[in-house]
Amino acid sequence: MNKGKFLKDISLNILITLILNIFLFFINKYFLINLGIKNLGLMKLFTQMLMYLNIVESGVGIAATYALYKPIEEEDFIKISIILNTLSKLYKKISIIILILGLSFNFFLSFLIGNDLEKNVYLYWSLYVVNLSISYCYIKYNIFFIASQEYNLTRIIEVTGKSICYILQLMAIIILKKFYVYIILMYIDILIQYILYKYFFKKKYSYLKKINEIDVSIQRNMKKLLLHKLGGIFVFNIDLILITKFISLDMVGLYASYQMVTQIIVVGINMILSVIRPRIGKYIVVNSKSSIYNFWKKYNIMYLFLCLFLYFCTNCLIDSFIKLWLGNIELLEKNIKILILFNMFILCFRKFIELFKEASGFFNDIEAPILEAILKLVFSLVLVKVLGLQGILIGTAISNIVIIMIYKPIFIFKNCFHKSVREYMKVYGHYLLLLLISLFLIRMINIENYNSWSDWLISLSFVSLKIGIILFIVFLLNKDFRNVIKVYVLKKK
Repeated sequence: MNKGKFLKDISLNILITLILNIFLFFINKYFLINLGIKNLGLMKLFTQMLMYLNIVESGVGIAATYALYKPIEEEDFIKISIILNTLSKLYKKISIIILILGLSFNFFLSFLIGNDLEKNVYLYWSLYVVNLSISYCYIKYNIFFIASQEYNLTRIIEVTGKSICYILQLMAIIILKKFYVYIILMYIDILIQYILYKYFFKKKYSYLKKINEIDVSIQRNMKKLLLHKLGGIFVFNIDLILITKFISLDMVGLYASYQMVTQIIVVGINMILSVIRPRIGKYIVVNSKSSIYNFWKKYNIMYLFLCLFLYFCTNCLIDSFIKLWLGNIELLEKNIKILILFNMFILCFRKFIELFKEASGFFNDIEAPILEAILKLVFSLVLVKVLGLQGILIGTAISNIVIIMIYKPIFIFKNCFHKSVREYMKVYGHYLLLLLISLFLIRMINIENYNSWSDWLISLSFVSLKIGIILFIVFLLNKDFRNVIKVYVLKKK
């Protein structure tokens, strides 16, 4: 990897992510103040319901990105044109299916929301569905630019459209206090992104001609990825639906506020992985299995360090952040907070090894998402009646441990790295040891409540420094970590 370009890309994307999430925090805050916690809960619920409609997309993007790596590397323009034509046809069908399915969901809203249902809810949901349906008009350009290692361009286009949209939404929430206006303004984001994507594609790739052929490998892989996407969406986006059905919209609003903080961390992780995804895809194309495995092991230990650092920092500071951000609002119980953050950690940590699986074009583990979804649903439905919200989160934690930390890594070790179960136990056993030692030492850090943003920011600096030092010392027990430090920090070969 070109370290200079990589750091430049990461820095730009951190800035973009920071800008977008500052807007989102203000929107969440003023949505709560001006439209109430029930409407906030409804907005969060609809956002997660849209994720289920996105199942129709069924991994087209991942399959197409993988298919594009080789022709882009070889400058096979005919093959590239065929893939883009395939995407155009697929996304037109997907857009129509989403529109029909989404509007039919109106018939089930009364069952899901119950006594909190208002007549305007049907209008709000329909506006969300139409917005999602037409958003697929520019997705093929996004996929192509990312596969071409032009991720920065896609992010600049995204931040342009979304920033204008968010500013207008904030004004609408504060001045007009109308939910439907807030939703309608989302269409501006789609229009801006579509115009910019079309402009840059024509400017940079005018030599790519339309070809009326399709790439059947994309359709073949997307069918396998459908179950992966269904399982992932089900596990990580069913919570708000279960909370709405078995608890209340008010609890949805509170839980979603905590979830919003963790999602920003997940977005940050995704941003880093999106920058390196095409680089890893290119590395896998030209290297042996043993080299790929050693490459994964070297960077995965650094990735574990990052995920644990974010977990421990968030655990220490999230309650005070919520209080300062939203004011006099009820905080979630300590056990619930720990479960939310544990599931966030797993969601982040799973992504790096799965990135290697996807970049290798391996999509055959279709049983994993099915098992993951079944475990999640069964345990959540049983435990929610006894433990409430805590039971739902325990259901997620159980499926995470069994499938994400045990079953899938073993599968990937055997099929993508050609390594044994014994090798998995050795690597992940050492990871577990590092986690337990870190947990024991970091528990000694005091967690306090802060009454001002300046105190919280000062605490953020000291807490993150302490956690970083502890983790660094603990991770020196790992040989791969020490080697990375020698090469990239001490500049020794």
